[in-house]
Amino acid sequence: MAELDPKNTTLLITLAEQLRRANKPNEAADLYVSILKADFVAGMSQASNVEQAFEQAGRLPELMKIIQDWTPPPFNPSFGGG
Repeated sequence: MAELDPKNTTLLITLAEQLRRANKPNEAADLYVSILKADFVAGMSQASNVEQAFEQAGRLPELMKIIQDWTPPPFNPSFGGG
């Protein structure tokens, strides 16, 4: 099997969702942990799927800890806003 590129979050998210749908929530949650640690915003783009995987795996406290520990990137005024 070819090694997955850890920077290809789109592919990893797709794979995690396939694992969840195949009734392998623990494996999906493991993959989501890696995704969220590498690119939290991309990983949470499918928040309901992430939550379902952790819930089905009985690992919601772990997901809550990842969310609580996340530090948003600093504000960049060049992107506009207030």
